[in-house]
Amino acid sequence: IENPIAGERVTFLATAEETDGEYVRVRTEASACARGTVLHYHLTYTEAFEVLKGRLDMCVGSKDNHLVLAEGESAFVALN
Repeated sequence: IENPIAGERVTFLATAEETDGEYVRVRTEASACARGTVLHYHLTYTEAFEVLKGRLDMCVGSKDNHLVLAEGESAFVALN
């Protein structure tokens, strides 16, 4: 899925159908000027992030918990 206006591309590497509902794995590529996803939370699943190239600015749990992940770093977001 590509959104040239937002400067993002998402590629599904494994779908819930392929993993018997165990997980979904996606690769997200974003340009340096991409705004990213608005703050949100999930009630039914966790998220894990791993930076392959560049850096990722994110908040985990609240706006006050700001992280900047570099290449090779990861973060786990638990259920709220």
